[in-house]
Amino acid sequence: MDKLGRRWEARQRGTEPIRVDTDVVISATRERVWSFVMHPDSARLLDPEVVNAFRVPGSPEMAVGEQHCTVLRHGAVLAAHITEVVGMDAPRSVSFRSLTVPGAFVASYLFEELGSKTRLTYRVEGQVAAGAKAQAEESARTSAAHALNQMRAVVESGASLSSDP
Repeated sequence: MDKLGRRWEARQRGTEPIRVDTDVVISATRERVWSFVMHPDSARLLDPEVVNAFRVPGSPEMAVGEQHCTVLRHGAVLAAHITEVVGMDAPRSVSFRSLTVPGAFVASYLFEELGSKTRLTYRVEGQVAAGAKAQAEESARTSAAHALNQMRAVVESGASLSSDP
């Protein structure tokens, strides 16, 4: 089916597709950036609301099906968020989907080696309500740029995590 046909079908369902790519160049090797992204505890260094983060026991390690649980504090309420690896080509790319947040979004990280640096691209793909595409794309782009800049700052600072994933 061609692109126009897919768009028409999505509109008939009341949704339309989005895809947002945002990238940053990090002064670190691809392996270092990969290790940081794949380590569940990296969430603690990126978000002050994260109180715990861990690989879900019994899930595969460094493979499709690996699950991470992130526990966040929103005021007096704790909320758990679970993501699952749905695609992996280590150390070039990894894709996650949420198991706890409704929606059909897939978030991917693409790792491009640039000598001693790495271009990290964050891609979000999914469906949004028809008519909400422009707002959803702008929100995703802004949020991703902020997160990637935080990630760059933490990785370039040399911060270390409790152990390798």
